[in-house]
Amino acid sequence: MLLLTAGLTGAASFLNSLFWELDFAILGFYHSVSEAVGAVLSPIMYVISLTGKGGYLLMAVSIVMMFFKKTRRTGICCLAGIMIGALFTNLTIKPLVQRPRPYDFDTVNVKLWWESLGRWMDVEHDFSFPSGHVTVAADFSIAFCCSRGKKYLPWAIVYILIMGISRNYLMMHYPSDVLGGIVIGVCAGLLSGLLCSLVFKKIDERRGIKAAKSE
Repeated sequence: MLLLTAGLTGAASFLNSLFWELDFAILGFYHSVSEAVGAVLSPIMYVISLTGKGGYLLMAVSIVMMFFKKTRRTGICCLAGIMIGALFTNLTIKPLVQRPRPYDFDTVNVKLWWESLGRWMDVEHDFSFPSGHVTVAADFSIAFCCSRGKKYLPWAIVYILIMGISRNYLMMHYPSDVLGGIVIGVCAGLLSGLLCSLVFKKIDERRGIKAAKSE
């Protein structure tokens, strides 16, 4: 297949050239699955995808956790992770790379695959790389694990992976967009965990000093 690159930024053209065979093969596999099972999986993937839309639900969960003493620091850590991820993804990398969505980059097949699904997700007009949904799923989940412990890591991995699968299944992103979202989200979550740990340590130290002085 001839890969058209006219009008693309250098970064977008590089990503398309580097990952095209893998991206196209994986999206083709998901299309085959959707044809085999019919409309069964589409609404499930839609609901999964909605949990990461704009980061609103996960931000709300983070804020709710902040109202309770036992989960306050976890909520702060998760919200910080979401903000850091958004800073890198939506405000920096997406505008710089400017990679079109799979259904916007007219390779015919992918656009037809997207249309055959019934266009479950509304058309998204921002750029494709990296996936914001996957980024927010990863930064929230990893920040949560940093705060609450490694025992939650398997659940975090499952959530991140099914978010990525849903975005590919619905033809909203290339698999390489998902990979980029995972890398950025994990880094944002870890950074949030580190920063929050340092801040909370300072707070605890000051509280300890004040308590000692008051005795």
